[in-house]
Amino acid sequence: MTYKTLLEKHIDELGKILIAFEIGSPAAIRMLEDEKKALSLRYELEDSAGIDMYVPACYNALATIRSAIEQEKPNPQLVQYVKDARDELSAILEYMQS
Repeated sequence: MTYKTLLEKHIDELGKILIAFEIGSPAAIRMLEDEKKALSLRYELEDSAGIDMYVPACYNALATIRSAIEQEKPNPQLVQYVKDARDELSAILEYMQS
């Protein structure tokens, strides 16, 4: 596994969370809580290429999500911040792949 792969997993998971918000899934907030925990974890991979971008990208994405005032139920601000976090991670991934 690489840091690029981990970023892809975070991006995919945030996309699933956004879909869960859209369909009104009661599991959406639990999924978001799990992803916030995953974003805060620090992985030690043999392939260290990309760690210098991965760690700050995850920190910024997590900070973006946590800046929403209400975290206990879906609301427009939280949905927007999850989208913003996903977009930030996507931009970093695109930069890492270039």
